[in-house]
Amino acid sequence: EGQYSVQFRNNAGGVVAQSTGTAKWNGTTETLSARIDLRRAEPGQYTLAIREGASSWHQYSVFVDEK
Repeated sequence: EGQYSVQFRNNAGGVVAQSTGTAKWNGTTETLSARIDLRRAEPGQYTLAIREGASSWHQYSVFVDEK
């Protein structure tokens, strides 16, 4: 549980969009909820980076499809 930073990064590592969210534990699963505006993101490959507080970033490859 706690506050998290969320970033969408392009292939050059630049931040396309960022937000914050709160993770909550329901007894079986921890869920992170965050709103992030991707309207300016072009279709393609991105990195979703997530971290709690000042900890290390966890990075995941994601694909944004056409709008």
